Formats: sequence, structure tokens, C-alpha cells
Amino acid sequence: ERGDWSLSSPAKRKAVLNKLADLMEAHAEELALLETLDTGKPIRHSLRDDIPGAARAIRWYAEAIDKVYGEVATTSSHELAMIVREPVG
Repeated sequence: ERGDWSLSSPAKRKAVLNKLADLMEAHAEELALLETLDTGKPIRHSLRDDIPGAARAIRWYAEAIDKVYGEVATTSSHELAMIVREPVG
């Protein structure tokens, strides 16, 4: 699919993911309550582990967005093409 997200620059995607993590942290109590209602686990576990862990994971992926490992082929400013060498046969 070629939606807005796929056409966004890595810097824009990084900013959006970091904003999402900020919002998760700001609304941790509400999200923890929803997680507890959904899973039945104690709210203290949702508040202490699940919500902060999810926010950390999102921040990790935000940081990984503009990191490239390996070779990159020349493309337009909105595309990224990596060269991957894999064994055949």
C-alpha cells in the first residue's frame, strides 16, 4: 500500500512514533486500566510493565527508522532500496 505513512520521510515517521510514545506515557493510567480490563492482569503490572514497555519498544523502533545497516542503492528521496546478499541454492 502506498499510503501517507509509506510516503513519509524517515524523520517524520520517527517524530510520529516518538509522539505516540510521549502520549502513551502521558496517559499511562488510562491505558493501564484498558489493558487490565482486556487481559485481567493486576493494574499495577499493566502500569509498571506493559505500558512503559510498549512505549520503550516504540521509541526503539523510532530510533531504528533512520539507521541503515548494509548497502543502499540510489533512489528518490521518498524511497529506500537496500542491497541484500543472500546465499542461493
